[in-house]
Amino acid sequence: MKNLPQSAISNPTSEEIEAYRIFWVPYEAHYDEIQLDVLAEAKKIPQFEKLISSIPPQMMVEQNKINKALMRGAILDGKWDDFINHQRSEGVKYAKMGLAFPLWFELLTSFRRSLNKHIIIDYKNNSTNLNLALEGMNRFVDVSMAIIGDAYLNTKEEIISTQQRSILELSTPVLQFRDRLLIIPIIGMVDTHRARQLTENLLNKVRDNRAKVVVMDITGVATVDSKVANHIIQTVEAASLMGATVILTGISPTIAQTLVILGAEMRGAITVGDLQGGIEVAEKLLGLKVIGPTTAERPVSAEKA
Repeated sequence: MKNLPQSAISNPTSEEIEAYRIFWVPYEAHYDEIQLDVLAEAKKIPQFEKLISSIPPQMMVEQNKINKALMRGAILDGKWDDFINHQRSEGVKYAKMGLAFPLWFELLTSFRRSLNKHIIIDYKNNSTNLNLALEGMNRFVDVSMAIIGDAYLNTKEEIISTQQRSILELSTPVLQFRDRLLIIPIIGMVDTHRARQLTENLLNKVRDNRAKVVVMDITGVATVDSKVANHIIQTVEAASLMGATVILTGISPTIAQTLVILGAEMRGAITVGDLQGGIEVAEKLLGLKVIGPTTAERPVSAEKA
């Protein structure tokens, strides 16, 4: 369905238009009956039953009127753009509501069954129109689902992409500890993709917060490979070019040995044993001093000898 070209949707052939018009006659004549049949089947599906119960009856009536008018405008008056835009908005809405797309095919089955019954009865004495009506119905349903499906899948992809970005940001948070001081606690496995995300997040935060010192704590990182080590080095150097000093804390014995074996040099970075020590060094670099347990601050230059 997704592969139907746009021209096949918005510019139907004369044969398709004729088939649509013939199928539309029994559909319009029995519209209310068909809607009731589909509604009864929808209520048997938990997701749809919950949705239907949340919609006021009058609103549902108005929605049906809009849908019917748009379909009629497309089939009889050639106003396909209005119909297509509406179907797309429906696909976006369904995706954002979290409705599973395969469930719509269950409703389509009940729709076809109900409409088939009326088409067969209404055209029982005209086999030509009967065949054209069935062909028009199937084609129209395919076109409708192609539009809805395309919008649905695109929206789902956008939602998933946004969620993935949010997860990455949460997995590599850059926290403002105080003015001009950022902290990056890194926990878990660090692969190349996550290392790149870390670099991007850090540099953006350095710029946005005009940071002068960054404490990068890797206590929660078990191992690193050569690619990740190089990314960390590049991150340190990039931050340095933006005027920020990086303090690397929490290097485990295993990671230290790995870095030595790899020949990695933490150029431009200050290494400190733990996070607390890194913060203390950062405060000195910023010209601040922690006074007592209340963590009050004052410039070092203001301290009396």
